[in-house]
Amino acid sequence: MDSVPRSFNALMFAMYSVAVLSLNEKECQDRFAQPRSSLLPRYITATKVALARADFTNSTNIVMLQALVLYIMTIRETQNPRSMWILTGVAVRLAEGIGLHRDADSLGFAPFEAGMRRRIWSYIRMHDSHAAEMCGQPKFQGLDADENTAGALANVNDGEIYPGISASKPSKPTDMIFCAVQSEYMAFTRRMAAMNRNHAGPNFVAHDFASTENIMPNDEVIQSMEDHIETKYLRYCDPSDPLQLMTILFARYSTNVSRFMAHHPRKWQSQKHIPEAERKQVWDVSIKLMEQLDMIQSSRHLQRFAWFFATYLQWYVFIHVLDTLRADPLMPDATKAWRLVESTFQNNPKMITNTKRPLYVAVGNLCLEAFCVRETAMAKENSAKPKVSDIIHRLRHQREAARIRMQGKLSTRKRSEALSSKTDAKNKSPNTLMSSAESVRRVFGWMSLVGGDGVREIGIEFI
Repeated sequence: MDSVPRSFNALMFAMYSVAVLSLNEKECQDRFAQPRSSLLPRYITATKVALARADFTNSTNIVMLQALVLYIMTIRETQNPRSMWILTGVAVRLAEGIGLHRDADSLGFAPFEAGMRRRIWSYIRMHDSHAAEMCGQPKFQGLDADENTAGALANVNDGEIYPGISASKPSKPTDMIFCAVQSEYMAFTRRMAAMNRNHAGPNFVAHDFASTENIMPNDEVIQSMEDHIETKYLRYCDPSDPLQLMTILFARYSTNVSRFMAHHPRKWQSQKHIPEAERKQVWDVSIKLMEQLDMIQSSRHLQRFAWFFATYLQWYVFIHVLDTLRADPLMPDATKAWRLVESTFQNNPKMITNTKRPLYVAVGNLCLEAFCVRETAMAKENSAKPKVSDIIHRLRHQREAARIRMQGKLSTRKRSEALSSKTDAKNKSPNTLMSSAESVRRVFGWMSLVGGDGVREIGIEFI
């Protein structure tokens, strides 16, 4: 190990971490005879130690940057989105310090080095945008019009790229087809953000996009992008190949995300002002998005890639569906929509198990509220009661357990206060009154205790 460079040592452990991340619990046990829950933290910790030993923040080594990018990918199960977003910002600055954001061909790099630099830069920028969105930042924030200066990704198989390779651009699908399509949509997003900034001003973000009328991209622009992807990539894809099938689904998914944003309900003053045709179009696109993500995450043919899409749920679409079901519980597609809602929870179990993320808790509450409205509406119509799925049972059990815990805490607090009051009354002299200063001190002392962690804890319990 002494002869292994520190940067490569970090890359090795990062590769081990990602390999374990891509396996489920059973696969880990079959391959390594150890549980995934112990292997993944072990390799992540080893990667973290290796990065620290190599002083990665002061490194200009591209291998070190590769290790850091893979490390960021592996910690998404254990770290909150904000930590990932901040650490991705570090990777962006390190990449810019190496010059990865500049066109590698113009800098005189050979095809191999140029291709590797573009791969890393393309992924870092896509991950940075995605991590920002997971933190609640608006879409398109931080996207510049000239971000594509690094050049397009080469459509070359991994086994065919090596030092000394000559430039080639085969039209057939390769190992890079999914990354290439991702890069195409990222470039499309940048172009649309630039066009909207020219129209709406330099501070344009997704909220402006959703609320401004006659703003790009419109349906024609989106259709043009879809035709471009179809002609350049998808027509060569074989759906029987898992990677190519995933690329097809991802392309369809990304196009529908653009369509949803183009018709976002927020651009209307209220639900009452939305035309019926517009309402139906947004609903149809939302259902398609949920169906496509469900296929990506639950298909046996795509199981090896499901881990990658664990954070690709479009929350604003999911919330729009739940909110629509709450407003119109007996709509024609309600049964289909509820099946997709339940599949989304099943494919993303942390939406139930991770009660520390406010977003998960709030979405769970919205789901329960929408289902309760549906039960009430069906009872009024004398219809059969909707089947209470395991997901609804678990969510209700969680909320009931939280309510019981909260009642216990409040009861304990009241008993403590009552006991404290009796003690004060017993010790107080009958001929003396508590001074105003003492009263204020006691009141504000009590407020400081309850107003700190206690109030925050109550707030979390009642979310």
